[in-house]
Amino acid sequence: MKYKVGQKVRINEDNFIANRKSDGTYQEDAIYVFSSGTVVAYQAGNEPYLVEIDIASQDRTLSSYYESDLEPLLPSDLEPLEEPKMKYKVGQKVRIIGNHDINGDELYYQSMIGEVDTIERVDEQSRYPYYLFNQYTNFLESDLEPVEEPKTLDNLQPGDELYNDGNRITVLAKIPAYTVRYDGGHEGELTTRLLKDFGYVIAQDTIKIDGKTYKKQAVMQALSNLEEIK
Repeated sequence: MKYKVGQKVRINEDNFIANRKSDGTYQEDAIYVFSSGTVVAYQAGNEPYLVEIDIASQDRTLSSYYESDLEPLLPSDLEPLEEPKMKYKVGQKVRIIGNHDINGDELYYQSMIGEVDTIERVDEQSRYPYYLFNQYTNFLESDLEPVEEPKTLDNLQPGDELYNDGNRITVLAKIPAYTVRYDGGHEGELTTRLLKDFGYVIAQDTIKIDGKTYKKQAVMQALSNLEEIK
């Protein structure tokens, strides 16, 4: 046998389809061409290789292959499996900008276009993966657009920077308090309440003048009281 039990192999999609068309088992709408797997056993018949497929799932998926379906998978070809990356997450606000079927044709529910709603559920296996709280149909990714919510101390994300009169901190994580890194390099945890009590403001709400950081609102208020020089 060309491939050994335990060997990593790649499934050659072109050969796989050609072989199924040749033996009469090809189905146009079947999605069953995987990228790679491991040979786990040999079996009798035209498809002698039993391969355990690499998929991001807890289920063990075994499939039978012709020898010409397979090709060696080198260690340098291996990449860690990643779950599908969905553009929108549960709880995210989106605006409906269209309502189409998978072929791009408009559906009947056009009255909802322009409405802002919240992602209730994401089904990564569905062709229409996004379910919204207040709608009776689910959506393609292309039918939605993100609605930017104002940045507050309650919805900070990793990478956000904050200032107060004495410190500058960077948010690292939220689990459930914010894990932050101070300018000096040490880390700590601060809740939203503590951030407010300590007078922190988001970096985009500050302004630097001569290397010093000021609250933008205070600067704008001070400027409004200045007399214009003509």
